[in-house]
Amino acid sequence: MAKAYSFRREEVEAMLGFLVQQADETQRFSVWCNPGDNSAELTAFMTFRDKISEFESFSIIIEERIRALVGEQGITDLREQLDQLIALIFGRSLEMSIRFFDKISLKQLPLGSHEIFSRELRTLYRCNERLQQTSVHGRLSKNMLRDVSKAEKILTLIIERAPRLLDFDDKRVMQHDDA
Repeated sequence: MAKAYSFRREEVEAMLGFLVQQADETQRFSVWCNPGDNSAELTAFMTFRDKISEFESFSIIIEERIRALVGEQGITDLREQLDQLIALIFGRSLEMSIRFFDKISLKQLPLGSHEIFSRELRTLYRCNERLQQTSVHGRLSKNMLRDVSKAEKILTLIIERAPRLLDFDDKRVMQHDDA
């Protein structure tokens, strides 16, 4: 039998405070991580994406904690603060992604980039889907929603021309060796 957990408002407020710190750190990192400025741009972008993933995971936990506070009065301010942070970080993530995708789309892509960018496209779809289902959607500008579509199109073009990793388990390759 699952144990029901109860949380106090103070705990959720403390978690939101930590999320604000994480959002600030992500914002600072996005300024430092300027795609295209060095040879490690893919690594820098993936590190930025890892920071976004941490933020998203922690925001989901906080969202669940806020739901657990439903019986308490005055939780709308907590929900609004969380929504503002999610919209802020989603906007920064989208901005960074478009800048990175624009620059990387003009370059020769390394082996295995197909798999990396396919994962990015799934992340973008998942994030967009989550935003459509939450109250954050109303906080997003029309430009931001249009940018999601732009990022998806650029990413799809990158994936189409990105080299794949070799698949040694591919039966078609083995058939050619037997001939």
